[in-house]
Formats: sequence, C-alpha cells, structure tokens
Amino acid sequence: MADALVSFLINELGSLIKQEIEQEVRLVVGVRKEVTELKSTFMTLQAVLNDAERRQTDEESVKIWLAKLQNTAYEMEDVLDEWGTEIQRSRLEKLELDGETKIKRNQSGFNQVTKLSCCFCSPFSCLKQVASRHDIASRIKKILETLESIKNERDLFNFNTSDQRAREGSYTHGRKETSSTIIDRPDIVGRGSDQEIIVNRLLGVASSSTNHSENGTRDSCIISIIGMGGLGKTTLAQLVFDQDRVKSHFKLSMWVCVSDPFDRIKVAMAIIREATGKDTHTSTWNALFKELCESVKGKKFLLVLDDVWTNDPNNLKELTHLLDLGEKGSHILVTTRSESVASALNSYKHILHGLNSNESSSLLHSKAFHGKENEKSELLIDIGTQISNKCQFALEALVREQIDIST
Repeated sequence: MADALVSFLINELGSLIKQEIEQEVRLVVGVRKEVTELKSTFMTLQAVLNDAERRQTDEESVKIWLAKLQNTAYEMEDVLDEWGTEIQRSRLEKLELDGETKIKRNQSGFNQVTKLSCCFCSPFSCLKQVASRHDIASRIKKILETLESIKNERDLFNFNTSDQRAREGSYTHGRKETSSTIIDRPDIVGRGSDQEIIVNRLLGVASSSTNHSENGTRDSCIISIIGMGGLGKTTLAQLVFDQDRVKSHFKLSMWVCVSDPFDRIKVAMAIIREATGKDTHTSTWNALFKELCESVKGKKFLLVLDDVWTNDPNNLKELTHLLDLGEKGSHILVTTRSESVASALNSYKHILHGLNSNESSSLLHSKAFHGKENEKSELLIDIGTQISNKCQFALEALVREQIDIST
C-alpha cells in the first residue's frame, strides 16, 4: 500500500515540475526546490519499501517506521489535492475574467477593460489566495523536514534494496507488494455482491440480473472496476483474484500494477515476469511483444491491470490482443478511476459505489474499537458517524489509520 502511494506521489510531483517547466502551472512561491527534493527523497525511500513491507510483520520498529512514512505520504497527498484545487480555482477565475473582459470591450471600449483587469479580484479574494498558498508552502516545507528525518532513520534498519529490479518505474507485480498492508480480510464489508458479480463474469456464469452497470459489449472479456480513489478497487480485485474458484479456473493468473505514466515496455516486462517467473533481457518492443505473446499463447489466463490511467487506445491495444492468443475464457480485469479508460477498452464497466452509512460505521467501529463494546464506544458512536460521513463512505479512507482508542 505504501509503495503504491509513494509511486503515485513521485509521479504527481514529477508532473508538477514538468508542467511548471512548460509554464502550464506556477509552483507556490518559494517551494520549487522543496518539490524537487521531495520527489528525490520519495524515490530514495521507495527503493527499500519492498523489504520494509516484508519485515514489518515480525519487526515492530520497522512497522512504526513504515507507518510514519505512510502518514507523511498521506499528508503530502492531501497537500497536492489542495494545491490542485487552488490551480483549478485560479484557472476558472482567469476564464471568468477573460469572459467579462470581452463583454466590457464590446460595450465600453478599451479604457473600461483596463479598469476591470486592475480590479479583477476583491481584496478579500486576493488575500485569501495569498493565505492559502502560504499555508501550502509552509506545509510542504514541514513535510520535507519530516521526510528527511524518516530517510535518516532508514539507515538504522539496514534495509535490503537488492530487489530493485522488480521496481521499474511504477510497473510491478504489485499484488504481492500490497497484500501485507491492504485491508484485513475480516474487516472488509459491503463488497460481497460486487465480488460475486465479478467472479461470476470471470467464470462465465453471469446472468442478466447481475448486469447493473453500463456496458459497451455484454460479453466482453475485459472487466473494468471503476471508482474514485479510496473506494477499495484494488482490494476488491484482490478478493476476486485470490478466490479458489478463480484460481482453479485459470491456468495462468497475473497481476501488474500499472499506474501513471504508462510505459508499454515496462508493463510488458512485468507481465512476462508474472507469466514465466523470470526476467526478460529483451529491450526492443517487437521482440518483447513476441515474447509476451508466447508467454500466454494457448493458456486460459487472468491478467489484472491495477490502477490504469491512460485512456489512449493505442497504449492498450497490444495488451487486449493477448486475449486473441489465450485460450477461450481468458480475461483482463482492470481497476481505474476513469470511466474513459473502460470505454477505451470497450470493457464491461463495474461501477464501484461507496459504502452506505451503516457499513461505514460498522467498519470504523471494527477498526477503532476492535469490535469490543464499552462505554467509550457508546459515547463516540455519533462522532464515528460524522467521521464516516466526512470520508464520503470511502473504504480505504476509513481504515487508513489503525487507531486504537479502546484502552
């Protein structure tokens, strides 16, 4: 889980830097250096995450260190969300200004346009923008300080980075990396029907009653789980992937974490590694694609592409071509935030909705009080309901922190 989040942050920070170079956005004043350092530090820490996530089960100190990193990463994610909102607000205000300017020019001439441009925002609005950007800058600097401290603590654990080969960009056989920190199976609520629908489609026993989502083709061999971040798309895919019925149905099961930006060579290499258990030394696309095709040819396979962002059909057509080579009944299961990705794949769309109020409260109660009834849990039930509503019923958001308030 931490690995996927860190990969996401590295990509987002890199995208911000790239956009500033291309003058599409303007970085908050005074933090250009910090943003670059944040990306570099996250990349340094990413190299040891595989080992850290393996060791956290047996070593409490490693578990605590990993929790610190994950908390800091979540804080950085929140800052990026606010930053993105600020960028969008600025763009909208500019569009509004441009629209008003055109109207004024038609009515009153150039002098009025100049006056309007000078008075484009109220003192309160301008002050609010400055305060917001100052707050973002301060938080970024504080996060960098915390991250540097975490990086220094890393040396105490002598983490192994030898499996760096399995981490090319953000393209990994990710299920094995995330399974140790993903939501505990007993705590998963409200996903039974979703799981059954997808499993039935994979096994070819789906009925018309299960087709509750919009779909381009009824019998598509590609299934897309679609939903906003935090709803548990990857968790649901894992539950399906690990079902005994699914394991016995497919001769070959593969899991690849894609993320963004999409790189077909790295994705292909990860699929080959999953299919054969070996790394490929092929570097050209034509030779690599031939090897990829051979690895699945004639086999009934299930390929999970987790966290797909690209909606360019040209990026995905080679991967969908694998279905023509595999045995009849082969499937590709995709998790994505974007419905346009599912449309580009011409896939069956399974829209993942948030938990309802009762399910959210039940999950929060389970994680906060370990299912134990006591006076504190009764007193805090209203607060818990407010928290679950605040999270907009997002599954992962509710269990992001393992907070124990039962003692």
